[in-house]
Amino acid sequence: EWAFPYADLELCHCRAVPAAKVDLAILRGAKTSARVSALTSAGTSCGTCKPDIEAVILYRRVGG
Repeated sequence: EWAFPYADLELCHCRAVPAAKVDLAILRGAKTSARVSALTSAGTSCGTCKPDIEAVILYRRVGG
């Protein structure tokens, strides 16, 4: 069973970026955390959410 890899509504707390916005950027073609950051600003401050961005990218890549 596939479960979305991030439970909170907000994925990037520094920039107040919702997980749904990050997910939508990935679904629309962002394949790297750098591209997701450019489109959403997630991960552009402290960077601690970058592993979470990568987890969502991987989740979508393998069939989530």
